[in-house]
Amino acid sequence: MALDERIEAIKKISDALNKAPATSEPSIERLPANKEHFDALMNAEQSKETASNNQAKKAAEIVTANEPSNQAQARSSLIEEVKKLNSKVNNISKLTPEDLKNQAQGLIAQMETVKSKLSQTQEIKPAYQQVLQNRLSHIDDNLKIALSKAGVEYQAPAVNTTGSLNPIQRFLGYLTHGQYQLEHLHESMETLAKSNAQISPMTMLAIQMKVGLVQNEIELFTGCLNKALESTKTLMNVQV
Repeated sequence: MALDERIEAIKKISDALNKAPATSEPSIERLPANKEHFDALMNAEQSKETASNNQAKKAAEIVTANEPSNQAQARSSLIEEVKKLNSKVNNISKLTPEDLKNQAQGLIAQMETVKSKLSQTQEIKPAYQQVLQNRLSHIDDNLKIALSKAGVEYQAPAVNTTGSLNPIQRFLGYLTHGQYQLEHLHESMETLAKSNAQISPMTMLAIQMKVGLVQNEIELFTGCLNKALESTKTLMNVQV
């Protein structure tokens, strides 16, 4: 093909392309703006936000309302504790030798009751003997301190080295010795009461605490003795 013919063919193709319709872009459907729908959505969001704010405000108001009550309760509780503490201090300051004398006299009578029950006991199981012995040892230790605070000479209980005494006789000996020491304390407090001698509140408190511990140990001894007697009775009934 000649050169002229080739150029003519290219022109024809170019003209054909220029005459072809151009492809149109896909059209996008545009909806008209709906103002009412938009306003409804915005109002819903604002309602949610307002409700949340109201809840938070109510919660804050409740906490604020309770704060004075809680603070008042705390102050009231603190005042009550201070009153109790002051009452205890006042009771200690008003404690007299006469009070301790009466307390010692009551313990002597309480020991006599325990001795009466113990003297009617035939046997105590070995499992209870050590516990009872410990209670009596604690009574003796506390009496020793109480007597020393009161300025009374302490005398140690006589120890049986021959081993001829059974546990019941040994316990009776400890209780009798405890009564003897309490009688000394009773006499000492009576002397102080008659002479109107001044004794420091701390010393009075120390004596009262030790006498109170003696009373607790006597009660524990009595409770343990009752259990020992119940155990012995049960064993005897089973054997019968």
